[in-house]
Amino acid sequence: MRNLLTLAFSVSVSAFAFVACSSDSDDAPAPLESDASSEAGGSVSDGGSVEADGGVVATEDSSVSADTGVATDAGNDASGSAQKRVFVSSQTFSGDLKTAGAGVTGADGANKLCNTLATTAALGGTWKAWVSVVGTKAADRLVDVGGWRLVGPGGAAGSVVFANLAATSGAAAVAINHNETGVEVGVGYPVWTGTLANGGVGQTCLDWTSGAAGNSGTRGAGNGTVAWTENNAAAPCNETKAIYCFEQ
Repeated sequence: MRNLLTLAFSVSVSAFAFVACSSDSDDAPAPLESDASSEAGGSVSDGGSVEADGGVVATEDSSVSADTGVATDAGNDASGSAQKRVFVSSQTFSGDLKTAGAGVTGADGANKLCNTLATTAALGGTWKAWVSVVGTKAADRLVDVGGWRLVGPGGAAGSVVFANLAATSGAAAVAINHNETGVEVGVGYPVWTGTLANGGVGQTCLDWTSGAAGNSGTRGAGNGTVAWTENNAAAPCNETKAIYCFEQ
């Protein structure tokens, strides 16, 4: 009997040893990887923020540029305003805006004059001149970008001139009396427009290709609100006048 008990004990011990050794074999399941790890070696938080190897944290809602670290501008121009800008030119021109601006047409030359002035004044943006041509009102040459405000520092600068494109067919909320550098122009500052007070097409100096005294162009007053686009009688095209420039 004693021999049988000894034999049974020996068999039990051997079986236990075999099981213990088997637990260290390659067949054992590998531990699960943590869900928090990332391929980049960083960590992902519950808020969606990812910490890259460089240690910079960025979230999906961040408005910080990855290249510069500067917050992006929520507005449509350099100031961050949701509105565009408008100014009256510091320079004056005859009715031949095509030649003055080296344009393909008179309206194209006027646009180029506006963009040259804006670039020189470091305003940035893209600009169009407020000039009508036969068959096309000045307003129809513009895109409604949600209103325009006056260029320049101090005083009325920053004030809304037109809340939207439709408002250009009436009086301006404030006079467009600041030029591209922000300087206020004086009283009696005439502007070529070719545009009547109701927004219709007036006289256009042969679509802004003529600087001859025998042709005429509708003019506005740069220091006026009601008469901003039409002021008194049309003027001979050999006279020199400013132009309005609207940001697009």
